[in-house]
Amino acid sequence: MCVPPLAGTRLDHILRDGVLQVGYRPNNLPCSFLTQRGELVGFDVEMAHILAEDLGVELEFVPFEFDSLGRMLQSGQMDMAMSCIASLPDRYAYALMLSAEEGSAYSYRYPRYTVARVRSGGIRLPAAYAIPKGDVEMMEFVSNWIELKRKDGTIDSLYEYWMLGGASRSQEPRWSIIRNVLGWVD
Repeated sequence: MCVPPLAGTRLDHILRDGVLQVGYRPNNLPCSFLTQRGELVGFDVEMAHILAEDLGVELEFVPFEFDSLGRMLQSGQMDMAMSCIASLPDRYAYALMLSAEEGSAYSYRYPRYTVARVRSGGIRLPAAYAIPKGDVEMMEFVSNWIELKRKDGTIDSLYEYWMLGGASRSQEPRWSIIRNVLGWVD
């Protein structure tokens, strides 16, 4: 697919066309994956929806695999990639990388699994959102936006829900005669 070069900056293009094209990796729990009903969900999927809403534009998701990420970013097939992308030096050749949260929450899609928290230490892999290399305006905008979302609690809330399994912990127990009528258990 041949995409013509952008006129103006990437941010100008997004605002002018009214569409933010975000790359995602299929089956990348808990960042971007399809539910059994075929809905695209996950930490970065929600972040993308919030970014599009804050920009006042529509959102379009574009699937990608790592071997095509750089080409798709540089050709304009996507404006950015948001899918728990490890910030590794070999990816700096074709993309600017921005900090974002990452973790594991397979329990959302697979209820028989649970999340185990590491008490201390732990391993952290820097995760990032990929922006086409050289697009400093887009990088600065997204960096500032991420910082605002960190300060207003959005990232912490989504991290709790998607990465730490907050969805499974916050569910009310089923109604039961023993608990709700007789009061024998809490």
